[in-house]
Amino acid sequence: MANKIIPLFVCLIGVAIFMSLFGKYLYVSNDASKYNNQGIALYNQGKNDEALVYFKKSVEEDSNFAEGYTNMGLVFEANGDYDSALQYHKKALELKPTLAKAHENVGLVYYNMGQYNEALSKFNQSLTIKPGNHETYNNLALTYQKLGDNRNCIINLMKAVELDSENSRYYYHMGNCYDGYGDATKAMENYGKAYSLEPGNSQYKRTYEIFQKKVAYQANPF
Repeated sequence: MANKIIPLFVCLIGVAIFMSLFGKYLYVSNDASKYNNQGIALYNQGKNDEALVYFKKSVEEDSNFAEGYTNMGLVFEANGDYDSALQYHKKALELKPTLAKAHENVGLVYYNMGQYNEALSKFNQSLTIKPGNHETYNNLALTYQKLGDNRNCIINLMKAVELDSENSRYYYHMGNCYDGYGDATKAMENYGKAYSLEPGNSQYKRTYEIFQKKVAYQANPF
């Protein structure tokens, strides 16, 4: 009998140790998720202060709920409080280092603070955890553009377009990068694609028409 009890006892100890170390990553309160989802809905409506109330409730319900902390960071970032935003995003990463969107959110804060190399690092970390995120490639592209690297801007936007070919913003951003690269024809083509996907966008229309004239003049300046 003893020979059968010892392995079971060892197994139970192993489970206890595992849960003490990793249990916080496995359990999420239903109420925490509910409050978080309510906060997201309000945040998407632009009701930041109301959203913050629910994100706070989510982490009060479950102090290990990383998503709640990074969403709190989004609200502070939207309100221009970058120091507080970083604090909450980094808290989320302490709790869940594999939370790709928290790395992304830290990158966005660094981008808005003008710390572009730090932003690149965090966007790449996010992609390592969650490959194939088209929005992350877009964020990388915009960051490279800020650094004056239009070539890498274009490369990353091409990856974004491969993953989401119907996103007008990506084509518009690509037009900007081609303009910076000195290729007015490619810029015009991408502005035109953005406008075709979103014909009601007056900015797209105006930019496309400007580049149509620019390309026509380059072809026949006299």
